Amino acid sequence: MLTRPGRLSLLPAFFLTAPLASADLLLGRVVDDGGAGVQGVDIDAKDLSSGDDVELSNDGTDANGDFAVTIPPGFYEISFNPPPPPLTTHLVLEVDNVIVAGTSNLGTVALPPGVAVSGRTLDSSGLPVAGVDLDAVDLTTGDSVDLIGDKTDALGDFIVAVPLGLVEVRIDTTTLFDVQVYAPQAFELDLSADVDLGDLTLLDGYFLTGTVTGPGGGEVVGADLDVSDSATNFEYFTPGDNTDGSGFFDVVVPAGTFDIEICPKTADELVTAELTDVVVTGDTDLGTISLLDGVFLTGTVTDSGGSPLQGIDIDVRDSVSGLKLPLCSDNTNASGQYSVIVPEGTLDVVFDPSYSVPYGEAVTTSVLVSGATNVNGAVPDCPFGTNYGTGLAGTGGVVPSLHPVGGTPRVGNSAWGFGIEDALGASPALLLLGVAPLSVPFWGGTLLVNPVPVFTFLPVVLGGGLGLPGAGAGSLAFPLPITADLVGITIYGQGIIQDFAAPNWFALTDGMSATFCP
Repeated sequence: MLTRPGRLSLLPAFFLTAPLASADLLLGRVVDDGGAGVQGVDIDAKDLSSGDDVELSNDGTDANGDFAVTIPPGFYEISFNPPPPPLTTHLVLEVDNVIVAGTSNLGTVALPPGVAVSGRTLDSSGLPVAGVDLDAVDLTTGDSVDLIGDKTDALGDFIVAVPLGLVEVRIDTTTLFDVQVYAPQAFELDLSADVDLGDLTLLDGYFLTGTVTGPGGGEVVGADLDVSDSATNFEYFTPGDNTDGSGFFDVVVPAGTFDIEICPKTADELVTAELTDVVVTGDTDLGTISLLDGVFLTGTVTDSGGSPLQGIDIDVRDSVSGLKLPLCSDNTNASGQYSVIVPEGTLDVVFDPSYSVPYGEAVTTSVLVSGATNVNGAVPDCPFGTNYGTGLAGTGGVVPSLHPVGGTPRVGNSAWGFGIEDALGASPALLLLGVAPLSVPFWGGTLLVNPVPVFTFLPVVLGGGLGLPGAGAGSLAFPLPITADLVGITIYGQGIIQDFAAPNWFALTDGMSATFCP
């Protein structure tokens, strides 16, 4: 049974297939995702009864990927450690709950596929930095990734195998603090192939310290710190960023101006604290930070049909001042439920979906909070865009189409716009925009956007192979900021592409409309 990527559980099979014998052997074959044997895989075992690593004999695979490991009888976690890049890009595989009694055969063990991430760490003078620790987290599962060769060499170089998809690669400099203090770094990557991060300059780091207490002055243990750039909201990687048994924290950041959010454990029922525009030019002690008592604000968020929604962000504002209150763990779960700690008072509760989902914002105003309070929310629909009408074919009889890009047309979403696809490759194109639809004959096709009272032509750059039918594609963000003044207004668009195989030398897309949402 697969329990998570890189980890298998085989307990039931071994109760059935492990016969008792005088010799204790673990047999099997290690293959890649294509079924080919993998040579040089190192095999390790951890005794699940004691937690100790076990010394093995013949603990590697041969040229065919076969192994026959001599191992004492017992109950184990077996790990298969492939050769690191550039030899392979396979990932470490752990097999749980393996019972060895006599000769046990694991059969065929397939290593998970991965990709190589490489780079070089340098100091501000351009000199290599050796011994930097590399970590990785699979952002799809939230699991840490077992890395082989996870430290930079004498030249500052590294190359490690990580999973495909969304991965955070972390440059953990804490092991070097006895020699030189550098600020840790992290990179979020969406990987489909090997990638070279190039030269990574390690910035000088400074200790940011402080003590977190509760209303009575008692230490707040296990509070989590998040440190973000005040100008860009970029969140820094700060390993070891929880308060200790004395409420003390100690993290390392580069020089800069930061916003610091302190998130206590939910069970403490303390209000999140936020320190803004903290300037760091050297080691900085923030002193004692006292947190206030709070109460639970809970509820469920649904769509217009009553179905619960996951991942909706909850914001809370003071109804009088309009100031946004800092919150931690403020997104709805799979059941649409949220639970945050807030101070008592009169508050506005904002249910704010991501731009990537087709919903608008909902607000419940002037909620009197004097104890644990429940506030449910229902967010309105906000479609990305709706197609209408029929386009006009160009070369190869392919009809180009228009589609929404950048998420939902909501206030503040500067990425929303129109995309053209299935057009003639690398051809000149225009986007026609208006505030009303139309359906009249036009250049052998149909004009779908009314030129009265507002009509705009915008150039769109199409990629794709020059002259290839259907290969042309490009997009354009909406040219104006989407502000509250536009809420409720519907915009209409149509693409026009130069294509000498079309009537009158121009192909047309279908139309697309979208209504701006809060």
